[in-house]
Amino acid sequence: MTLNNDIVLIVKKGMIFFVLSFAIIFYFFTIFNMAKVNEASEVIKQKINNIYDIVRQITPFYLNTDDVYMKSGISYVNGIAVMVNEDHDVRSISTAINEVEKNIREIIYDDLWGIAVIQRTDTTANTAHFKPLREVHIDLNSQGLHDENWIERIMENENLSYPYNDFSKCDLKLTENYIENFSNEKIRSIFYPFYENRKLIGVVLIDIKHNFIENLIDNYNYENHSKIEISDKKPIYEFDFLPSVKKIKLPCTPIKSEYFITIDWLSVISWVLVYSSILSLFFMAFEYSRKLINLAISKDKMTGLMRRDVFERCYKSKQKDCAVIIVDIDNFKLINDNHGHLIGDDVIRKVSRILLNSIRIDDIAIRWGGEEFVILLDIYNEDEIAKRAESIRKQIAENTISGMIVTVSIGVCISKDIPFEAKFKHADDALYQAKKNGRNQVVCYA
Repeated sequence: MTLNNDIVLIVKKGMIFFVLSFAIIFYFFTIFNMAKVNEASEVIKQKINNIYDIVRQITPFYLNTDDVYMKSGISYVNGIAVMVNEDHDVRSISTAINEVEKNIREIIYDDLWGIAVIQRTDTTANTAHFKPLREVHIDLNSQGLHDENWIERIMENENLSYPYNDFSKCDLKLTENYIENFSNEKIRSIFYPFYENRKLIGVVLIDIKHNFIENLIDNYNYENHSKIEISDKKPIYEFDFLPSVKKIKLPCTPIKSEYFITIDWLSVISWVLVYSSILSLFFMAFEYSRKLINLAISKDKMTGLMRRDVFERCYKSKQKDCAVIIVDIDNFKLINDNHGHLIGDDVIRKVSRILLNSIRIDDIAIRWGGEEFVILLDIYNEDEIAKRAESIRKQIAENTISGMIVTVSIGVCISKDIPFEAKFKHADDALYQAKKNGRNQVVCYA
């Protein structure tokens, strides 16, 4: 019943739907991500500034906390490793360090590598607070536990220049990426000196994993369903008509520390492809289901053939180039009169089954009247049509139906370029001729 043609048509519609849905989704998703590029640049700078503000909280806490006398060596206070080089009073800042750690982790999660606070006094007494304490810290400081230059040595080990001239415009500094000498971890450090009476008394060193900014973008994408990326390299593409690149300079970073936030085009295209494909599959499934439902309700309940009213309403106008075959059961009135309507109905059903088994899936078989059937074939070879019609006649005649021999008369028209009504009239004339000639035969309109 033209199901194959319908499937081909559904696939074509699905492809058109895919292209349209891809274009529409891509357009709106691009506009959405362009807005997110601008928003994300401000969010990243704000998060960095928030981290800086958290680090700066060390100073007021340090200046207003009490001293605790500690012996030389390594002690643990509230989970903070405190290393001192000689017995002396130490400012109690473990609570402040834990609070700083907690607040920073709320922004960058597991990208916080470690916190160190190094204090110095007017004497040779020095103190270092570590969270966590690693072997590198123990190895470094066990060799020079009585050095008077812990701050200078830590900066040297962290590959940082001496900072006094670096803070003319900013009171702290976010370093470039570097590899920590002893752990081989690639990190960035926030270096914050704090003072008392304009005198350097300590340094806060916050080590952060080098890709924390990229991870901030990943978290932003997760929270906002966006597809953007950040890189320290300028993208090779930048369209004037599509402002999809935003350059940002992180505060308190080296002069060359520029980042570019852009749309992640690969992710956008992949995402749009997936959703367009899913929508197209749903569309084709819906269309196919609708076709199946229409096909089911278009069938005659008794025979399974197409109903005549459905054909005339939906298919008749499309039948221009097809052969028309009319099949009529011979002496059907006598079958009903002699054997009853139940047997007559059984004869109709079994003849219909033979007709359905004799045609292709794209051909159309219609129950035209009580015992009359119409078959439409898109074959234009007269000999082939005649063979098809004869095969149908022969199958019916050679099969006992309800204990009796049933025959049919068949009229055929294969004329081209004439309306269906004319073809049907010619096939009907041929059927009339077959019945007039004695029934149980095929007549082709000449």
